[in-house]
Amino acid sequence: MEKNKDEMLAELQRKIEELPEKAQQAMYWTITHFDFIKDMCGNPGMTNEEIEKYKKDAYAKGDYTMLALLCAAQAFNNSSETTEQ
Repeated sequence: MEKNKDEMLAELQRKIEELPEKAQQAMYWTITHFDFIKDMCGNPGMTNEEIEKYKKDAYAKGDYTMLALLCAAQAFNNSSETTEQ
């Protein structure tokens, strides 16, 4: 059965509430600043391997905002690679 928008939002909220507080704050910031993130991370100029290294470092430091930015950069990077093919 396909979930409607309200069900998906409720599920997203539950999952975010399960995260550590710093991760919750990073998710809130990411959601509320998506246009800024898209502009900033749209063309990261890094390979996926470089992004993965930085993601591991950010996670180890508990820097969830940086982790979210790197995930966005990787998603946009992968999206542009798919578009180019």
